[in-house]
Amino acid sequence: QAASLEVWDRNYRPGQRATLPVCFVNDTLQRADLTATVGVWAEGEDAPRVAAEVTCSVPPRGRERCTVSLALPSEPGEWRFRATLQPTPAEVQGPVVSSWRFRTLAPRAAEALARQRVALPPGEEELGDFLSAHALAQAPLDDPSARLVVGSRRTWETLGAEDALRSALGEAILAGRSVVLLDVGPRLLGQGYLEGGALGPLDGVMRVEEPRVEVRDLFLGLRATFRELPEPESCVHPAAEDDSLWTGLPREATWLWNGLRGGLVAPAADMELAGLSPAAFVALWAGRGADPARIAAGPYHAHELAGHYTFSAEDDPAARDELRRRVRFLVEDAPALAAAINPEAPIRTHDLAEGYRASAGGAATGLVPLASCGMNLLRTPVIEVTFGPGRGRLILSQLLTAGRLAAGHGEPGLYGLRRDPAAEQVVLNMMARALVG
Repeated sequence: QAASLEVWDRNYRPGQRATLPVCFVNDTLQRADLTATVGVWAEGEDAPRVAAEVTCSVPPRGRERCTVSLALPSEPGEWRFRATLQPTPAEVQGPVVSSWRFRTLAPRAAEALARQRVALPPGEEELGDFLSAHALAQAPLDDPSARLVVGSRRTWETLGAEDALRSALGEAILAGRSVVLLDVGPRLLGQGYLEGGALGPLDGVMRVEEPRVEVRDLFLGLRATFRELPEPESCVHPAAEDDSLWTGLPREATWLWNGLRGGLVAPAADMELAGLSPAAFVALWAGRGADPARIAAGPYHAHELAGHYTFSAEDDPAARDELRRRVRFLVEDAPALAAAINPEAPIRTHDLAEGYRASAGGAATGLVPLASCGMNLLRTPVIEVTFGPGRGRLILSQLLTAGRLAAGHGEPGLYGLRRDPAAEQVVLNMMARALVG
C-alpha cells in the first residue's frame, strides 16, 4: 500500500492555495481505506507548516486518485510537499513517503521599470492583466512617452501580415524606444504534442529528417529564421556572460514551468537572425565557437551538424568529415542520443566571410545572448539586438510564456498552462533589461 503525489508545478505564489492529486495504491487482496497526511515542510524543520489528511477507499489490487488542497506559506522560500501514508503498514520498516520540492516566489518589477509607462499593441489582453497585476502603467502603441513596447504571441502572429505594425515597431526603435517580443517563432512542442491536439509518447526522442523552417521578415532589415529541432527544452540557463534575466530568481526557477507535459520552457526550434551589422554578425558566430578575427579576414567556413560546428579556411571536405566523425563518436558514446541525432544527416556549410560582407548594410550594431539551452548550451532562445546610440533595443524571446503571465489566461487540466511566478519574473527582468541605457 502506498500514497504518491503527482506534482508537476514547481513555482507558486506566496499564500496561494495548491490542489494536489494523491494516487493511492492497494496491492493487497482486500479493499482498504487508505489515509495520507499531506503537508508543506521547510528543509530542516521537524513539523509541517500546514497539513491535511485525505482518505480514499481503494479496491483490491487497485488504484484510486483523490485531491487535497493546501494553503501555501505566505512568504517566499524553498519547500517540500510530503505525503505520508497513515499508519505505516506492518510489513514496512519505515514510513511510506512521497516528497517533491517546490518554491514560493513573489515577482517584483525593478524600480526603473516601475517608473515607466509600457506600450502594448492592440489585443494584448494577457499582457494588460500582467501589467495591472504588477502596478505597471499601460499606454497605447503610438504613445511616444512610453519608452518600452511589449508584445506577446498575439503580436507575433499579427506581425507577419501587417506592414503597418512592423513599421511602427521599427520606428519606435529608431525613436529610442525599446521593444520586447515574447513567444516568437513556431510553437513546436515535440513528440509529446501531436498535430490536432493529441498527446504523444514521451519516451525516447523523435528524429527530424526534414526539419520545418519558418522565415519571418521583421523590421530595420532583420530577418528571423526558425528551424525545427528534435525536442523542446524544459531547462533554460543564463547566457555565458549575462545573467540579467535571473535577477531575483534562483537558477532552478527556469527548470520546468507550470503546465505543459514536462514543464516545457523553450520550443523545439532554433532561432537565427540575419540583417545584422558586421559586429553583430561576428558576435553571433563567435558564440558558436568561430574565431572572430578569421570571420572578418576570410576565407572562413562553418560546418554544422546536429548543433555541432567545425570551422575551416576553405569549404573543406576534411573539416566536414571531422565533424561527422565527432558526431558519430558522440552517439556511440551515448547510445540514448541515437534517437535524436542522425550522424548521417546532411552537413550545412556557411560562408562566414561572405555573410560578414553582406552584413555591411545591417542596422543592428550588436547582439547579446541572454539565455542558453539545448545540447552543449548552443541554443540561444532569448536574444538582445542593439541599434546604436540614441536608438532603442530589441529583445526576441522564444520562451513559452503565453498563458503563464496572468490569472485567467491559462488552460484546464494537469498539463494545462498555468500562471507561473518564475515566468513572470523572467519577463519583468527582460523588460527592465530592454530599458538599460
